[in-house]
Amino acid sequence: MYSLTDQQIDWILDDLRRRGIETEDLQLNLLDHICCIVEGELEENGDFGQFYSTIITRFYKRELMEVEEETQSLLLFKNYYTMKKIMMTSGTISAALTALGILFKFMHFPGAAFLLLLGIVSFSLVFLPLLLTLRIRERKEIKERIIVVTGVIAGSMLSLAVLFKIQHWPFANIMGFSAVLMFALLFLPLYFFTGIRNPMNKENVIVNSLIIIMGCGLFLTLVRTNQNQQRIQADRTRDYLQQEQLLAHERMLTSIDSAKVLAEEAKSINQLCDDIKKKLIKFDTGLEINPATAYDDKIILTESIANDYFSRETEMSNKIDQLRTSLSNYNQKLSPGMAPLP
Repeated sequence: MYSLTDQQIDWILDDLRRRGIETEDLQLNLLDHICCIVEGELEENGDFGQFYSTIITRFYKRELMEVEEETQSLLLFKNYYTMKKIMMTSGTISAALTALGILFKFMHFPGAAFLLLLGIVSFSLVFLPLLLTLRIRERKEIKERIIVVTGVIAGSMLSLAVLFKIQHWPFANIMGFSAVLMFALLFLPLYFFTGIRNPMNKENVIVNSLIIIMGCGLFLTLVRTNQNQQRIQADRTRDYLQQEQLLAHERMLTSIDSAKVLAEEAKSINQLCDDIKKKLIKFDTGLEINPATAYDDKIILTESIANDYFSRETEMSNKIDQLRTSLSNYNQKLSPGMAPLP
């Protein structure tokens, strides 16, 4: 059985202090544990220094200071583990509710909006605030605390912005853009350049930064730019005006004698339109659709692009050209004041 000297005990105590153990009670407890291990496991003529280097690693994963940090967290925050457990539980429930809400939304099941609301709200207002509270207690440096605060606040705002966007509530874009700017201008620079200096955390810092950038990018894909908004409004306005022109045209035809003259022209145009529609439906479904039996035959129209068909079929391209020519001739024969066909 090995017997420690007073000099060796003092050396162990000094080494614990050098490794970041500052709490006196913790120093004495660790010292007692280490002395018991040394005297119980080391042979009488064994190498104390080499054996100590081996057993000290039993008390930590990366460095001994972790024990000091954990002790300080427990002393300063007695409900640490309770809150940590609540945080993990709320995070798991939030993820499950959100995933279930997305599944319900894709399957068109009732309750999808309610599940998404519960999932995102619990994540933003329960999980993230608890995470912020715990991380603030663990971090001592001001820079690290700023990183935690900005990251949690920006993450909460971004998730709520997605919820507001899905529900079409106001202020979604304001919250989303504010969160993206907070990530881009404050959180990411501090987090990346602080963490990249530590070789142990370098890979995690890069991966987390890329995930955050992708998350911000995915939110921005939900935002409709002013240019797109103007284009959509212009398309809707044009469709409305075309419908109004067609309505005015039909009203005019019912009240003038020239309708008989244009009847043959209109019949030819209608026949061309019917032929083109039948060809497009067959291209999309592979079948000749019959309105009377379409539901019984379970024929479903998809979102095929007509231009793909026109570019491949010369006959259809010719029919489109013929239709344009017929419409032009028809409009030229209209009486003054009649709206031309678009």
